[in-house]
Parts: sequence; structure tokens; C-alpha cells
Amino acid sequence: MRIEHALSDKFLKRRAVRILIVGAGGTGSAILMGLPYLHQAMLVWGHPCGLVVTVMDPDTVSPTNCARQPFATSDIGQNKATVLVNRVNLFWGFRGRPHPPPSPNGP
Repeated sequence: MRIEHALSDKFLKRRAVRILIVGAGGTGSAILMGLPYLHQAMLVWGHPCGLVVTVMDPDTVSPTNCARQPFATSDIGQNKATVLVNRVNLFWGFRGRPHPPPSPNGP
């Protein structure tokens, strides 16, 4: 028996698929790091927009986060969502965004 899951062409072809990740810790960061692969695959297979990802996390990076999550010691004290989204955007040319967006005047 073959099971096939499919989304309507109308759903996929008209706009970007929006994803909200709540929490940029262990699980949220792992999910975020995999989404650029899905985004690129969607574009290659003809989707006009791919993914638009928003990451929400009010927490800041602590020294213990650096041991078990994708943060460096230089990230300590910065907002987790902002650090991860900027990292993924710079590397992949992705268009993720942290929420709330960073203040232009700093923290």
C-alpha cells in the first residue's frame, strides 16, 4: 500500500510558506538549521517563493547554551533568535527574521 501526502497546488504556488518557530534553544535551533535545505529544494523544484521563517525567543544566550546549542562565547548576552537568524541568513542568503526585530539603537 502506498500512502501519498500532497498539498493543493493553489496553496503552494501563490505565496511563500510561512513558518513560526517559538523558541531558539535546542529544538528550535535544530529545526531552524534544517529549513534552508527545504527552502532551497522548494525553489529548485519550481516554488516561486520558498519559505519565510520567523523565530521568536525572548531569551539571551548564556554560557551553558554554548555547550549544547549552536552558540559561541561571543554570542553570550545577545538574543538567541537574533543570533541564529542572522547566522542562517548570512550563510544561506535566507530570509528568516527574528521577532521582535532587533532595535536599531541596540538592546
